[in-house]
Amino acid sequence: DVTRLDTLVSQLGNEQQRLTNQFAIYTEPLKVFREQLDRLLSDDPKPTPTELYARLESQLLFKVPSLVSDLNSDILDLSLLQARARADSIELISVNMPSDEALQIASINRRDWMNARASLMDTWRAIAFVTNDLEGVLDLVAEGDLDTVGDNPLKFRSTTSSFRFGVQFDAPLTRLLERNQYRQVLIDYQQAKRQYYQFIDGVSQTLRGALRTIMLNELNFESRRISVLSAIDQIVLNDEIQTLVEERGTLQGVTAARDIADALFALQQAQDDLLGVWATYEVNRRFLDFHLGTMQLDENSKWIDPGSIQAGQFNQSELPGS
Repeated sequence: DVTRLDTLVSQLGNEQQRLTNQFAIYTEPLKVFREQLDRLLSDDPKPTPTELYARLESQLLFKVPSLVSDLNSDILDLSLLQARARADSIELISVNMPSDEALQIASINRRDWMNARASLMDTWRAIAFVTNDLEGVLDLVAEGDLDTVGDNPLKFRSTTSSFRFGVQFDAPLTRLLERNQYRQVLIDYQQAKRQYYQFIDGVSQTLRGALRTIMLNELNFESRRISVLSAIDQIVLNDEIQTLVEERGTLQGVTAARDIADALFALQQAQDDLLGVWATYEVNRRFLDFHLGTMQLDENSKWIDPGSIQAGQFNQSELPGS
């Protein structure tokens, strides 16, 4: 139910104004106490210690506990007002993206995905390269020699020369080594393809886990916010009970002090849990940006916050890796 947010700002503003006026009221009693104390210390002749203590007790000490009690109550109200304002002022940067779209964005932007795809293509090209060795080879062979007669090195004769021409054919059936190499590259390609599929499955699982964790943190954050507000309401209730008991002049319950301490501890614990869930959400948002491959750094190597991540936010032409 978010209807309470419609009047939250005005309520907090009115409460802040009330406390401001209330704290201004304490100025006058404190001023009177200071004047009375200065008057007692400047009396001449000086009163005896016993007389001075009796006058302090009657004029000042009996009035201080009530003033301190009221001041303590207003300080507590001020701290609760601050806690309520801080609890409702924290906002989570929205992340709403389906896992299939996140996987598509990662396939375009992730450098390791590009390397894995290129490695698979290299294995595929190796098949075509080795396949060429399986083809049959037909060679036309021509050779001859030209000899001389006697001791004259320039006395060439056709009767002493010869010329041969033929055909040499290497059939595919005889290529045992090449066939083994071809089978090996086929096996290598199947292995590379499975590794590529495993890589995609790993990235998909990581992205789904990140998105689910972000959704869980969103729910946990609102739950922790409600816990903080509930702890504040419990402290206010204990304070009202204590005030009612003092007005009636009845005795406090045996667990009154423990209830107040437990309520304050519960508020601190709820605030710590709220901050912890917020920090976890921010870490997972950075984790998602990194695994999408869209993370950008500035000149100081600091992360550039992309802000809200929504479905359809990244067009293929606008992606950093495209």
